[in-house]
Amino acid sequence: MTPRLGVALALGLALGLLSACSPPRIPVAAPPNPDATLQDVHVITTQPEGQLDGFFGSEREGDRRFGRVTVSIPPKHVAGEIEWPRGVPDSNKHFTVADIKEFSSERAMHADIRARRETVMFVHGFNNNVAEAVFQTAQIREDFGITSPTVAFAWPSAADLRGYLYDRDSVLFARRDFRMSLRNLSRSEGEVLIIAHSMGALLVMEALRDLAQRGDRATLARVSGLILISPDIDPDVFRRQVDEIQEAVPLPNPFVVFVAQQDQALRISSLFTGGRNRLGTLTSAEDVAGLPVTLIDLTAFGETRSLNHQIILESPSAIALLRRLRDGDETALPLLTPFIVSDNGRARDLAGRGR
Repeated sequence: MTPRLGVALALGLALGLLSACSPPRIPVAAPPNPDATLQDVHVITTQPEGQLDGFFGSEREGDRRFGRVTVSIPPKHVAGEIEWPRGVPDSNKHFTVADIKEFSSERAMHADIRARRETVMFVHGFNNNVAEAVFQTAQIREDFGITSPTVAFAWPSAADLRGYLYDRDSVLFARRDFRMSLRNLSRSEGEVLIIAHSMGALLVMEALRDLAQRGDRATLARVSGLILISPDIDPDVFRRQVDEIQEAVPLPNPFVVFVAQQDQALRISSLFTGGRNRLGTLTSAEDVAGLPVTLIDLTAFGETRSLNHQIILESPSAIALLRRLRDGDETALPLLTPFIVSDNGRARDLAGRGR
């Protein structure tokens, strides 16, 4: 068997196993529950009309669409979970859609957001449809106690585990749409904190690079922070992206990259790139030495769900720890393992501290 054939067979087997354990995610509505929590998520998508009042769709389309989805969070929601309905939806037990409003224009959506100081923008990763992006944004709001307005940018993923290369192309397809959305949102609402997962991190970094090349310093300056979760980016490409953005403006602060050495999804992704590690699986802080980023390794919090590809969104312990750090509790810092990269790019080993 040739090496190339061996890789192809391994990749096919991996995708086949993943497909077998990945049920489809579709939005559902249910009668309201007075004890449920309601989270409003504003949505920007380039995808055409689909299920549930025509808002959730798939495939690529040229025009952006704007809306607001009110997501009902069940009273006994467990941090790190999205309680998807299996069978009859019940707002006492499941994430459900309480209301949908589609806006006639981007301006109308901005008028509805009414940001106070900062808007949070979430960009989903590979193999996510609009419903998954919206529900995950609602989960982030709930689990991390976010009170700022939140926008989900839903780029046109194939929402199919066999569509990895299609999704990589869709990231390139969506750069202009994300760039325009970020520019207009920052002009209307002020500062924007960006959270991006997996392949969505590639989209964000490419769009910021585009803004730098176009000399749009005003938009870049309004990015108040950048959080990349399990980024599916080649480390060399990431370094070049950072360098080109820095030629225009200083990078956002904070700029945080969450990694996990046992991220199996990114291990599979590396099969498409000749076995090269992805940014989200770095094992050494020296790989980003000299870059003004904070690298946080969540390997110790790994579980079995979702192939350890979104630990910070699924591990209750990791969520609780990051909430403590956000609230200024520095006693939580030594619990992170095994390293953090400080602003000057020098690694600080935390493995022996407070453990």
